[in-house]
Amino acid sequence: MTDTPTASDPTMDAISQAVTLGRSGDTDTARRELLALWQQIGAAGDPFHRCTLAHYLADLHENPAEALIWDTRALDAADTLSDERARRHHSSLSVADFYPSLHLNIADNLRRSGAFDIAAEHLHLAEQHADALTDDAYGVMIRTAITEVREAARRHDTTRRPSAPGTVTIEIRRAMAVIVTDDPAAAREFYEEFLGFRVAMDQDGMLMFASISTPTTQLIVAWHSPTAVDPEITAVDISMEVGDADAAYSRAKTEGFEIVREIRDEVWGIRRFFVRDPAGRVINVASHIS
Repeated sequence: MTDTPTASDPTMDAISQAVTLGRSGDTDTARRELLALWQQIGAAGDPFHRCTLAHYLADLHENPAEALIWDTRALDAADTLSDERARRHHSSLSVADFYPSLHLNIADNLRRSGAFDIAAEHLHLAEQHADALTDDAYGVMIRTAITEVREAARRHDTTRRPSAPGTVTIEIRRAMAVIVTDDPAAAREFYEEFLGFRVAMDQDGMLMFASISTPTTQLIVAWHSPTAVDPEITAVDISMEVGDADAAYSRAKTEGFEIVREIRDEVWGIRRFFVRDPAGRVINVASHIS
């Protein structure tokens, strides 16, 4: 996404908080909270809320029959959802973009349940709707998953795909606060002399500090400079190194987070994108290029 939500939405905030619990490993609490929200929304409630909640709740069920119930509810809600309602959440959203993954998820649950013929029908629908997707990382991910599920169904394989959505967390290798300053010399003296950090990287527009006793404890001090090596770092609140930036980007797109800056390779050897968290902070998500 490239646009901020158009209005405050407490229900979406509550869904996001529950999903965050699930990703952290507390799936039982996440399921309970989402089920309570489902009861509040009601079977005839806001289709955007129902579609989003059911989509996430399906991922919290390992049993494919249970997941299928929620994926079907997400699809039913999408059928009553308008572009106008979706764009009240993000102006770049289109309901057509929802269908490839919704039919894919249903097909995968049916495949895992052994209903291979019906799974093939939903795979066909997923392929038809995939024409609405662009050729970005998300589109590639969905098309690749369709191929994976089709091949698994052909083999009558009912095991869970390693790449299937679920509660597996992104591999975080380090996370650093980014502090923007107008006085880099004073900031350096404070963090180096007072707090005892050492300078791990010194370049135009940015200093990276690391703890002497715990080297993985790091932070970045950045400032605006017309010749900065990385002038965009001043737009970031937190910088994270992950194991696979492309996987993180695909997941961010799938789950509807705002992409502030699209993924790309940088000349200094990293691949990264910027994403906005629910509190409005911009996160630099990066991995080293092999």
